Amino acid sequence: MPRIADLSSTTSLVNILQETQNRVYDYQIQVSTEQKSQDYAGIALETQRLIGLEHSKALAERYIRNNGVQETRLDYMQAGLTAMEKTIDSFKAALDNYAQNITKDENAVKVLQTAAYNSLKSLEADLNQKADGQYLFSGSRTDVTPVDFGLSSKAAFQAKWDGETVTYPTTRDAHLQDFSASANTSGDATWLYFDGTNGRIYANDDSLDNLTAGATITVSGTGSNDGTYTISSVDAANDYIAVNTVSVATDANDAGVSITLPNASVLTAADFTDISFTYPDTLVSTTAGALSGLSVGDTFTISGANTGSNDGTYTVESNDGTTMTIRSLTLTNEGTGVGTEDAAGTIATNSYYSGDQVTRAHRIDEDRTFENDITAAYPAFEKAIRAMFIILQGEFGTAGGLDNNESRVDDANWLLAASKSEPVDGTPPYGTETIGNFIEAGMDVAHNIGLIKTANERFQSSIGFIDKHIIGIEKVDKTTAVTLLLDETRALEASYQAFAKVRSLSLVNFLS
Repeated sequence: MPRIADLSSTTSLVNILQETQNRVYDYQIQVSTEQKSQDYAGIALETQRLIGLEHSKALAERYIRNNGVQETRLDYMQAGLTAMEKTIDSFKAALDNYAQNITKDENAVKVLQTAAYNSLKSLEADLNQKADGQYLFSGSRTDVTPVDFGLSSKAAFQAKWDGETVTYPTTRDAHLQDFSASANTSGDATWLYFDGTNGRIYANDDSLDNLTAGATITVSGTGSNDGTYTISSVDAANDYIAVNTVSVATDANDAGVSITLPNASVLTAADFTDISFTYPDTLVSTTAGALSGLSVGDTFTISGANTGSNDGTYTVESNDGTTMTIRSLTLTNEGTGVGTEDAAGTIATNSYYSGDQVTRAHRIDEDRTFENDITAAYPAFEKAIRAMFIILQGEFGTAGGLDNNESRVDDANWLLAASKSEPVDGTPPYGTETIGNFIEAGMDVAHNIGLIKTANERFQSSIGFIDKHIIGIEKVDKTTAVTLLLDETRALEASYQAFAKVRSLSLVNFLS
């Protein structure tokens, strides 16, 4: 006999069973994951709002991460500022102690210059700090070591900067001069003329016009004029720079000169008869042994020379008592002449800073940014570095030594005070200085750290609020989900039982 259920009714019942089974499956997933749906389709009406909330959360988390990286850099920078302040305070104390008892005692000078040398090495290490693999004080050039003082030894530094002819830059512009050229602006490599008579270097265009008086330059690639010089003046109108030189200026035999020795005693013609000068560095006494009172390294002063051309202060390089050689620095004539410059050479300045002056900005949120302009060329650092080098230059007992240039002590003291805080009593020793000190730097860094902390706290709170709303959209009430699961499970069981019963019915059941 045929069954009561036909294909159509069976198919309909099976569809109903599958729908109930799908609901059971959905509620099982909801109970297991506590999510209303595994995709946006399941919460279609809330999708746009959920995507907006998730975007806001992701943006806040990205700001927190970026701010965290910047905060780490600022923390390192703050620690570096503290360390540098301690170094400067220690050196200033040594300088103050020396200033109270200014003396020509060699040991006292060496102690102070050693303190300057060691302090500079400490500042160099602090200014070359890295955080997250990037240099902190090099501006935007974070992969470039910002500072190189070139300090292999105190003696090597003093040999280069003797404090007499080659003096350490005394102004910020000269100190940070950034220049290097092996050719003129048109690419002509035979662009120079060296005028030994007047101590000038000419260019065949305006390539040298922007150099700064007081800057230290290194000349190379010339042969006879290679060396280190201090620019004494710049003449942009005539396209030349003048450099400091020292020598006996003219060949002469002179009985009228007076020689003042380091102990203030004076030699005259009664002692040496006359003195013959040979350019650039030789003096010979007619009377044998008359110059024996001068030792190597001593400074002496010549006055009363014919026409005054050889008057000046000199340092003894060698001396046998009769023939003496002085320490000299000169240019020799090289190239055809002014207006026909045809000598080759490279001229470069000696700046300690290799970074740039680009101000780095950091965005802490959508509306606010702050700028970090603290580089190794920041005025607070630059003034302190300059002060220490001014003290360090020149050997004891030479014309450029600290013992013969006592004014440097007060000048350096003013610069150190200005590097710590401003304004400073007294007149700036080298002209108007750029404002910038450790107090301002410390306040800027601390302020920026505070901005980041406040912003991140706000973002953390926002993320909490956002998560609450996201949960409201995505999450199910577990009790409700379990109840619905149980209801659907019972319905599924009843459906299966009903389906089985219907499938088993036939006309025989009703005819028997």
